[in-house]
Amino acid sequence: MNNDQTAKRDGGKLPLTLTPLEIIEAVAAIRQFGTEKYGDPENWRNVSKDRYKDALFRHLVAYLREPYGMDFESNLPHLYHIACNVAFLLFLEIADGTLPDAQTALRKMHHPEPLQAATSHGTGANGYIYEDEIKTPGNGAERAET
Repeated sequence: MNNDQTAKRDGGKLPLTLTPLEIIEAVAAIRQFGTEKYGDPENWRNVSKDRYKDALFRHLVAYLREPYGMDFESNLPHLYHIACNVAFLLFLEIADGTLPDAQTALRKMHHPEPLQAATSHGTGANGYIYEDEIKTPGNGAERAET
């Protein structure tokens, strides 16, 4: 067996061990509560993004008012619910092409070319995602040669 670590090729792979375990456990706690409440562990996939956005805001407001407060129904911290709502929204936004997956987004950090975004109400047809604005071909999205 070769123990030469220089042969290991990790370039371009997400360093998942950088993720704090607390967020994974918090989301799992909310998922367990939701599964017990609704019975189907996959029913969250059928909920609209707007409902998750509303829930996210409700829990965020509750958290800001009382940082150590608990949700009255689950008796779990509002911050756990916030993390879970964000996780659901990320999944749904990536699944429908509104956001790029993390691997694609990381490539943007290392390359000057804009990411191609899927058609959505925010980007329009063939939109590109730039730092703080969305541009579409024909309205300045093309990069000038320097």
